[in-house]
Amino acid sequence: MSGETADSSAAVDPELPSRLLDDILSRPEFASQVVEGRNPLSDAIERLAAAWSRLPGWVDGVLTGVVIAAAIALVLWLLVDVGGLGRRRRRAAPSAPGDPEHVAAVSADEIYRQGRAAHAEGRFADAIILLFRAMIARLTERGLLLNDPSRTNREHLRDLRRREGEAQALRSAIPTFEHVRYGEREPVAAEASETLAAAQKLFPAEPR
Repeated sequence: MSGETADSSAAVDPELPSRLLDDILSRPEFASQVVEGRNPLSDAIERLAAAWSRLPGWVDGVLTGVVIAAAIALVLWLLVDVGGLGRRRRRAAPSAPGDPEHVAAVSADEIYRQGRAAHAEGRFADAIILLFRAMIARLTERGLLLNDPSRTNREHLRDLRRREGEAQALRSAIPTFEHVRYGEREPVAAEASETLAAAQKLFPAEPR
């Protein structure tokens, strides 16, 4: 019994599995699959790299310079375009009645009178702008706001943080004024009346 076991062990070829696998992979159907499995993109890249390596040295330098110049031009174009867009976004709305350049030498009472007249005539957009500017002028005359046209309405409200009455009057008029002045939206009569009511808190009696 032990002799038969020894003979069968000696008859096993340890290289047989490897040879069988090689025989299978060498068959035509498997060889074609390997060839068909090549990546076309890899082949194209290899051909391009081979063609590039055959170019003269001066051509390589010229092409590199062209690529660098194109990249710089693209960056500059983007910077100019973004800067122009920012300038367009910051572009001021067209000048309107009651704006600082129109009322620099006019008293708050006069601006208020003009605003009331515009309201009575149904020119609601002009009325809102004039009445709001009259409020700013009145508060400036009282020394509660700085005489600085560059200051924003939010900064005006911070300046009035200790004067709740005046701050509330101005705060109630700001949304309508900004929508009409900068949003260029046509207001309705009720909005003009609300702005007039806010201004009347700073002009208790109509100036004569």
